[in-house]
Amino acid sequence: MGVGRLMTTVLVAGATVSACGLAGGVTTHEASQHVEDVTSRMPPTTEPETSAPTISWSHCDDIDGALSLEWECASVPVPLDHDDPTGEQISIAVTRPVLEPGDDRAPLVMNPGGPGAQGVPLAWYLVDQLPFDLLDHFYPVGWDPRGVGRSVPAVDCGSFDLADHPDADECIAGTGPLLDELGAADAALDLENLRLALGVERLDYLGYSYGTALGAVYAMAYPEHVGRFVLDGAIDPDAGDAAGAGPVRGPPGYATDGIDDAIARFHELCDETIECAAGPDSATLVDDLRSSIAALPTTDFPGGPTHIDRLDLDDVLAGATFDPWSWPSVGDALRDAAAGNAATLAALLSYQRNGYPPMPVADDEALADAAAFFAISCADFSADIPPSGCDGMPRADPLPVIGAVDTPEPILVIGTEHDPATPGHLAGEMANALDDAVTVTWEGIGHTAFPVNHCVDDAVTTYLVDGTPPADGVLCAMVDGVRDGPDLAGHLFEYQGWWVEPLLVEVFVAEGASDRVATCMGRRLAGADHRIITHLLLGVRSVDVDAARAAATRSC
Repeated sequence: MGVGRLMTTVLVAGATVSACGLAGGVTTHEASQHVEDVTSRMPPTTEPETSAPTISWSHCDDIDGALSLEWECASVPVPLDHDDPTGEQISIAVTRPVLEPGDDRAPLVMNPGGPGAQGVPLAWYLVDQLPFDLLDHFYPVGWDPRGVGRSVPAVDCGSFDLADHPDADECIAGTGPLLDELGAADAALDLENLRLALGVERLDYLGYSYGTALGAVYAMAYPEHVGRFVLDGAIDPDAGDAAGAGPVRGPPGYATDGIDDAIARFHELCDETIECAAGPDSATLVDDLRSSIAALPTTDFPGGPTHIDRLDLDDVLAGATFDPWSWPSVGDALRDAAAGNAATLAALLSYQRNGYPPMPVADDEALADAAAFFAISCADFSADIPPSGCDGMPRADPLPVIGAVDTPEPILVIGTEHDPATPGHLAGEMANALDDAVTVTWEGIGHTAFPVNHCVDDAVTTYLVDGTPPADGVLCAMVDGVRDGPDLAGHLFEYQGWWVEPLLVEVFVAEGASDRVATCMGRRLAGADHRIITHLLLGVRSVDVDAARAAATRSC
């Protein structure tokens, strides 16, 4: 994310939306084999302690020096093929904060999803948002699944156009036999090796999005070693059921697409408040823009793109469903375009990709993430009719259908009502499939929910710390103390000084201002006109913005 990122409900580091985003695929394996295929391949759970993998912590390479804690890293050996636990070994990368002598906190293993997102940087960045009471009892352990990030070997599909699929032959040549053992049915079993290496009887786990699949599969395989599991942003528990695929259920994949529902929620709330510049009929405004958007100028945003088309417009709206705190700028961008200038939409499109000021992801990192996503998706849906682009990829153990578990403590499944990637209703379906589980639903917008507000945070913290699950079916308002309708709409679309000011300061520093001048300018401009704040946050230049900036600079 860029330095001047707008507020987000959940930072899943190292991947932002891509960390949690889910792509469609094709599931075609036989559902009757799902549990047997996984559980029959488990190594014995009664092995003596001497058989546990060792873990040796050391300084992390290539770590961000701006992190709030000192971290250490390690690798844990796991079998390439869990059918042959003493055969060829690969390694998964893990990280934790440096622990002081006598620190008796328990490890909380976490994964951001993807598939293919890196869990190591998730721990580095998410720790600053976790509740203090939780950190009094747990320290975070980030985990890169097999083939991902710092794990060895990593998926390698060579160079390819990020707008297209990798070439299967390149993936096979670069990655080798790992491709046969890459899906959730294999990666989830690595958690048992990690549990043994950490030396805990039961594993405590926080998994987001695709990470809910990994956690659920582990729970089916090793229910007796499940500690307190939080699954946030559940996939469809029947995603691996070939019998459920087809025209009735829609395009098969990890989850149904919730983007249209989340966009409808944007329009509903936009039209309920004067704070949204695109109202009072924002859906019609967008429909009208589709026919004119390609002809509108974008020159007021010097960073490009140099033009916007209707597909870009759709991308902006879809991207905004992952970050409802960007909605004030979306409303202004749509109104600017309706008035004949698409520069703010161009700036939003650029911001969603690289932040502002732009901080592009390195080409090799983007390729690695995309390759891992592709290869894992192909593995999960490896069967008679592979997902688009997966022709020629090796067969792997496909994604299991999630079934009932009998764990020492119930599992907590969290859903976000208007989640564009994993719609909130899937949390109830996942809990029903697991049977020994309870749900909390956040009545919000965006992908995943924890940490987000007191209601959700208190439910998760109480469960993890005290082992007391919330009552099944708890509903948490999107914003603490704010009612639905116009009150919520006003809260979402209004720029509030307490969070706008520090973002403006970050932007001005990144643009080259000194800390002193940036702080002064941020304080003076946080109360500026709504549209001017949007343009400042996104790097749009105009006569009004230049005048406001110049006045603030003179006074500072």
